[in-house]
Amino acid sequence: MSSETTSESRMATLPIAELLLIAAGVLFLYYPLAGYLVEKWDSLPEFSHGYLIPLISIYLVWRRKDLIAAAPRQPSAAGIWLAGVSLVLLLLANLGAVKTVACYSLITLIAGIVLALYGGKVLRLVLFPIVFLVFMIPLFTFILTPITFAMKVVAARLATSTIAAMGISIYRDGALIYLPNGALEVADACSGIRSLFALLALGAVYAYLYQGKTWERISIFLAGIPIAVAANYVRVTFLTLMSYEFGVDATLPSDSWLENGGPDWSAIIHDMSGFSVFVVAFMLLFGIGRFLEWRRHESMAG
Repeated sequence: MSSETTSESRMATLPIAELLLIAAGVLFLYYPLAGYLVEKWDSLPEFSHGYLIPLISIYLVWRRKDLIAAAPRQPSAAGIWLAGVSLVLLLLANLGAVKTVACYSLITLIAGIVLALYGGKVLRLVLFPIVFLVFMIPLFTFILTPITFAMKVVAARLATSTIAAMGISIYRDGALIYLPNGALEVADACSGIRSLFALLALGAVYAYLYQGKTWERISIFLAGIPIAVAANYVRVTFLTLMSYEFGVDATLPSDSWLENGGPDWSAIIHDMSGFSVFVVAFMLLFGIGRFLEWRRHESMAG
């Protein structure tokens, strides 16, 4: 019997009716959280990438569909326990109105369902796409706030030191930067937290698809942290210099690139600098992966 026939026979034995029933139950339980997530993705720029995370996760599962179909099915009772614990966690989270915890319970519930229906071998094949869903869930405020503030202060400090070395009179107080012609604040949106989360998500996918050693994959993923910090430092330095040369109003953000029928150059400069820096940051992340790949090939050739 060919492998294709084997895969088809395995797919034919899938409990479609049970899967549909389970999917309907999950949708019923977690549907109220969809509005919560969408609201956070819309209102918090640092989590605007949340829309893409489920799509990427589905794609990663689809890439391994042949392996999943060929893997032996070994249903495990441990999956039922994991799903049960997840549902209890969902209940407690709803009672306490802790929606973030309720969202996390969806991830463990999906893992439990896969383990219960298909077993550990299939779960291992789809574990990363399932865990990857954490990137769509907003962080707790008590975690997000100090990280954002720390990144704001670091960006302001590095930018101030760089500009002061150019002989420009500049002073910093926390995330506030004082120039001779006015004051600027490194706002939350300019802290670099958005780039950090997006780079970590992209780095996680890149590391997952990367064909290399474990330490190389971990390095690619963690490289997003210093790259995001460095990229935001460059952006804040650039915007501060622009404010020094053309006035503090020259780099103010806005909801629209149009003002009074014409282009709002301050908003364009503010937004395009963020986009440009992120593109460069991603290229650096990709370049690290390519360098590690080249290094591995060179060591093998040597």
